[in-house]
Formats: sequence, C-alpha cells, structure tokens
Amino acid sequence: MGKFKDAAWKKLCLAGVITTEDYWKICKKRTLHYSRICSYSRKKFDLSKYSDDDAKNLFRFTHFQIYTLVNLLRIPQNFTVHRSRCTGIEGLCILLRRLSYPNRLCDLVNIFHRDPSTISRIFNYMVKFVYFRNKHRVQSLNQCWILNRLEEFAQCCVAAGSMYPNIIGFIDGTARAICRPKYKQRDFYSGYKKQHMLKYQSIVFPNGLIGRLDGPFIGRRHDAAILNLSDIRLEMANVFSTPTTNYALYGDPGYSNSQYIKVGYKNHHSLTERQKLFNKTMSALRVSVEYGFGKIVQLFAFVDFKKNQKVYLQHLKFQYYVAAFLVNCYICMSGCQISDYFACLPPSIQEYLQ
Repeated sequence: MGKFKDAAWKKLCLAGVITTEDYWKICKKRTLHYSRICSYSRKKFDLSKYSDDDAKNLFRFTHFQIYTLVNLLRIPQNFTVHRSRCTGIEGLCILLRRLSYPNRLCDLVNIFHRDPSTISRIFNYMVKFVYFRNKHRVQSLNQCWILNRLEEFAQCCVAAGSMYPNIIGFIDGTARAICRPKYKQRDFYSGYKKQHMLKYQSIVFPNGLIGRLDGPFIGRRHDAAILNLSDIRLEMANVFSTPTTNYALYGDPGYSNSQYIKVGYKNHHSLTERQKLFNKTMSALRVSVEYGFGKIVQLFAFVDFKKNQKVYLQHLKFQYYVAAFLVNCYICMSGCQISDYFACLPPSIQEYLQ
C-alpha cells in the first residue's frame, strides 16, 4: 500500500470504504483540476497595461501613486524570495491586490503570471517588509504631523461643533471576526458579539489619519481594559501636554473620564435636556473614528474576511497594521470623508513618510 497524503483517506481505505486504486485516481483528478485552474503563461507583470481606473479598482492606487509609494517606502527595485526574482512594482501590486479583496491565490495567477505558492511567498515578504519599516507610523503619537498641528486639530473640532475646546482626536476600539481557533477558544470569544474576535484600539485625528493603533487583543477584553493594556496614557501625557494647553481625546462611555480622555454624561435616564444635547453633539463627532475603521475594511476587505483570518496560521497583526498604514497613505494622496467633514487637510505623502 502506497503512502497516503491525507490521514482521513487512509482511514477510509483501511475500513474498506474505498480501495487504494480509487484513492490514487481521486488524487490524480485533484491534481489535474488544480493545475487547470492555476495554469498560466510565463510573462512579466506590466502595470502600464491597466488604466488608472482599473489600477485603482485592482490595487486601490493609480499608476503615479504606486510608483510614488515604491520610491518613498524604499522598496528594492529587484529582490529575491525563495529563488523567485521580483520587481518592487510587482511586489507592491501583489500586496495591494491580495489585501484589496478576499481572493484566492489562484485568482491572482492570471494577473501576475506566477504560480500560487510564489505569489503567497512574495505577499508574506512584502507584508513583513512594509510592517517592520513603517510600524512606528501607526504605533506612536510622537510624529511631526501630529506634534506640529495640535492647535489646528483643536480648532477644527471646535468649528465642527465640539463642546470641548481642547479635543484634538477620537479614541475607540473595533472588533474583527476570526475563524474559531484551535486553542484558547474562550479567550477569543466575545460574549457581546457572539463570535470569536480580535480587538484593536485606534486614535483618529480630524484629518482622517490613524495616529496610533494598538492590538490585537483577545475578543473577551473590554475597551477600558484594552486602554490599560496599551500603556497609551504615558505617551499622551508626553505629547498632549503643552505650556499653554493640555489636549485630550474624546471616547465613548466605555471609557472613564480622565485628564487626557473625555467622555459624555452617563446614566442617560437621569440626564437633563442640556446634558442630552451635549452627548448628542459630541457623539456626532465621535462617529468619525468609526469612519476610520470602516475605511480600512472598505479599501482592504481581506482583513475583514472571517474565513481567512486564522490566528495560528497567519500574521493577522502584520496584515491589519499594514492595511491601516496603507489607508493613511491613501488618505494623504486622495483625501477622505473625515478630513472633508472637519475641513482639516491631511499631510502630503512626502510629509507623512519623512
């Protein structure tokens, strides 16, 4: 009896349900079917054959924007991954295309003219390359485009209707559904959402950019617990304290009122009409942080595809952080709904990536 590729098929053969010959016939049909789906002609990837509209639909950026990102992110002109040579343009396009929508690797074969395993290796290489070189841009508030514009952010919030004169941004958490993990299922299970999840916490500024992203945290954690685990208070004390004003963020009632995080009035049933109006006005502004989370899954829906979010098999943190970073790049180049709402322009892509 030959070697079996699958333990389940081996059990069926030993039980007499199928014969060994039938098993190998099934394996041959599988191989032929897969090779038919993933057949491709060996050609070089050519971005110029796509129009700007097609490029934006497939890769979320135009030709000029993709070439600009390759230069500013310092992606090598040519690199080798497991003996497969790739250009910087193709590597970035594989990353963007894979994240832009939940697609199978064999669906990308006809675009990049490579076999699925090579596409997977290049994608993983690019995710790690972009993450390790740019993670500080979404993990720290100590950035020039934040430090130099604190007063402007506060003025934009006041002009949009903020009741606080020193609010410069908004903090909130989000939950991303994942496949049921093999281990520690109770830790990842959210009793509120009734599914297994990973949670992230982000700070969004009036220009639409995500200033800081923390996570992932297990699904059972509350927003207030995530705030304590992220150790963000110390950084806020260093960045938001100026000689004239102590700036703060606004959050939902899940947070407690503090020096650097402000929340609305609680106990809704005992509030006066004036207090209810205050909550309503501030909540309308706070929704902007939800737009920030929504922009990530709108542009890069792959990170919101539950069936492919496997905790112990993929680098989910790297993928989500890279998606958030690329969203910031997209906003710097094309603007967004949040910056229009607050009338606060985002920095140029050169200023953001300096």
